[in-house]
Amino acid sequence: MSPSSANSTLIVRLRHSPDFAVHSHGWCHLAPFSWNDDCLYRVVRLPKSGPRCVALAWSTGTRTVRVTIPGRRIGATDRQSLREQIRWMFRADEDFSEFWALCRSHPALRHCALNRTGALLRSATVFEDVVKTICTVNCHWRNTKRMVTNLCRLFGEPCPGVADAFAFPTPEPMAAASEQDFQEARLGFRARYIRELARRVVDGELDLNAWCRQRDPAVLREMLLSVKGIGSYGANHMLMLLGHYGMIPCDSEVRAYLGIAAKASAREVERRAANRYGRWGRYAFLAYKFERVFCKQNYVDCPD
Repeated sequence: MSPSSANSTLIVRLRHSPDFAVHSHGWCHLAPFSWNDDCLYRVVRLPKSGPRCVALAWSTGTRTVRVTIPGRRIGATDRQSLREQIRWMFRADEDFSEFWALCRSHPALRHCALNRTGALLRSATVFEDVVKTICTVNCHWRNTKRMVTNLCRLFGEPCPGVADAFAFPTPEPMAAASEQDFQEARLGFRARYIRELARRVVDGELDLNAWCRQRDPAVLREMLLSVKGIGSYGANHMLMLLGHYGMIPCDSEVRAYLGIAAKASAREVERRAANRYGRWGRYAFLAYKFERVFCKQNYVDCPD
């Protein structure tokens, strides 16, 4: 998808590389993101203008993201909302200088400091990230992409003027949906978890903003594990998305990369990962992730 015209622009400056933030993590391939012609597109939801498909571009080696908003110019409220969304997605307020200092003497990870890597793209809201994380559990990546696309198509607002483009749904339409509605999304066992998540958020039982305020990763992990559908892998993955990197979300990709037999227990995989990357402390996941990136073995680089 691509916007047909460009009447407004917004500049967001970062401390780190937007290029590595996007290409080191698979989120750029999940709706309502799309990657095309060296540009990242996303259908955003603006408080006054509704859904808009914006284009995000940058030059290699720079730390500035240029956001192009098609159609009529947006007002101050929408500009502020869009700026906040982009800054959150690109982790503009995170400081990776301590991680870079640790990387300088490492054969592969020294590239992190040189390229100012560390940030990984995330969604515009915590709710979106939780739903997408649940959609990565026990399935192939191509199925994750299909499920997320279906959710946007079935429950998200369409973007005017852009065919087959939808904003990511808010909790309300998911909470109100029937089991039959969710069956069409082909989520399998994940449907009941996502439906319950949406209902708990809408009812005020679950405050996702509290997760952002919680600075103790151990406490936050327990909060995450209280959500049905979020197990050890999901909790560690959400910790990463919320800016805590001390634990590695161990899935089949970690197992394969570390050369661990398929019959090994999940606990054994976690133990082996912790032994290998434990010396990185609160940056263990970043050490694992960018070791794969700079050794050209990142799963995002592999075909479906």
